[in-house]
Amino acid sequence: MMLISILRWGTIGLALAFALLVANGLWQWRGGWRWAIAAPLLLLVGMVGNIAIGITLDPTSHNLWPFEVLIWLAMAVGVAGLLYLVRWLSRRDWNRNAPEKA
Repeated sequence: MMLISILRWGTIGLALAFALLVANGLWQWRGGWRWAIAAPLLLLVGMVGNIAIGITLDPTSHNLWPFEVLIWLAMAVGVAGLLYLVRWLSRRDWNRNAPEKA
């Protein structure tokens, strides 16, 4: 019973983290960065749609769908985090503390 509770709260936590990361990125970012942060969201929506269609066609096809959602959420949060890191590194001024050349 404790494992189910851990999985439930872990899934809720990952979903909340992902929603906050994507919402913040869609709100603040422009151009290609906005499309990049939307990609994991679109993949996650597609995965949930795939599970819904699969269960509709054959109720026994996705017996472990909560684990599928948990794994895809973890990957989506990781991709969103990497996008934040890459964007931060690309916007950083690397020559700020460099000594001036004579």
